Amino acid sequence: MTTLTTSKYSWANFRDLGGLDCTGGKHIITGKIFRSPVLVPESIADQDFLDSLNLSAILDLRTPGEVKEKQDYVPAGCEYINLPAYSVKEFPHLPVSRNAQIKTILLRGKRVDEPVEEKRRSYQKMPFAKEPFSRLFNLMDESKTFVFHCTAGKDRTGICAMLIEFALGRTYQQILAEYVRSDEINPPRRRERLRYFGCSRKLIDNIHYCEGVHAELLDLSLKSMLENYNSPEEFLLREYGVTSQRIAKWKEIYLE
Repeated sequence: MTTLTTSKYSWANFRDLGGLDCTGGKHIITGKIFRSPVLVPESIADQDFLDSLNLSAILDLRTPGEVKEKQDYVPAGCEYINLPAYSVKEFPHLPVSRNAQIKTILLRGKRVDEPVEEKRRSYQKMPFAKEPFSRLFNLMDESKTFVFHCTAGKDRTGICAMLIEFALGRTYQQILAEYVRSDEINPPRRRERLRYFGCSRKLIDNIHYCEGVHAELLDLSLKSMLENYNSPEEFLLREYGVTSQRIAKWKEIYLE
């Protein structure tokens, strides 16, 4: 089984986790867990599609500034939850909001490497974003049909997907393969026109790096998770209280 790479939704990188293979010959059922970029319909068809999913909840991992720039469409009867996976103060040069983009293109000299340095630190820290991911697992306890997302549906969304996939019994190799597909579905653009704003070649390359996904980044997240724990399962148990009983229930709900 494989995941849906496209849908009636017009944006790239909207995915149903349904079809992802898990241990024991099981796979995630379709129509229960979705990952996405920001939920701003570009057409009536997009809005109708989101309505058709019968979502119980939206978990928005973006910062308040990003939310203010682009507010999600929330279908009737759907709970909207905004719990950022990191703060702007921690990572001011990750180019996900207009303000961050302006700050980033003004970097000069040795500071042009700051976006990549912040990107790497963010991947080390994001698995420990207690508030959003604790709420995520509560949604699963409640058997919810839900979508989780950030701005592009790659980084914060990728970490969220990794935690779900680990909990449902997927291997890291499987998780990594699904994570890097974001660049296949929606490749980052090389922003050559930034030269006209005085950006150096190195800064343009660094921005391009930050707007993509990279195996080395997810490796940093896994390494950070395993620094004090023997396995992803122990990490989930100690950090989020993900017990074998909770996992068994989730597998009954979300696998077939």
